[in-house]
Amino acid sequence: MRLRLVALRFGLLVLVPCSYHLEVCAAQQRPALIVGTYSDIHYIEEAGDVIGTEIRITFSDRAYHGTLEIAQGVPGIPIPISIKVDGKKISFSFSNDGPYIGTFEGELDRGRLSGKLSFKNGYTEKVSLPKKSEHSQK
Repeated sequence: MRLRLVALRFGLLVLVPCSYHLEVCAAQQRPALIVGTYSDIHYIEEAGDVIGTEIRITFSDRAYHGTLEIAQGVPGIPIPISIKVDGKKISFSFSNDGPYIGTFEGELDRGRLSGKLSFKNGYTEKVSLPKKSEHSQK
């Protein structure tokens, strides 16, 4: 059985068993590295269009969640997603009332999320999305 040292208010330290939650204990250390907004969405002034892809990753209740937004001329409606994280590998399925149904498989490397969006209609798109800084997300 593994024990984890946890600091509580007033400087008290408590040992908490982590035997059946080993994965959870490890995951509690990873979210800060993974959580964030990965985006290449940008405005093209000459055309007046907004284009690109954005994947926002959050962590709550021992699971990763987020949104996928695809902009093709105008910003798209964010699609809620449940995200599977395995080390540096990121994957999820997505669907909405519109044309976007498919999967994403990719990998995090040096602050960039790169991978492939595969749509139900057979179309695939490779993306390489830089992680936005905290300041640029506000």
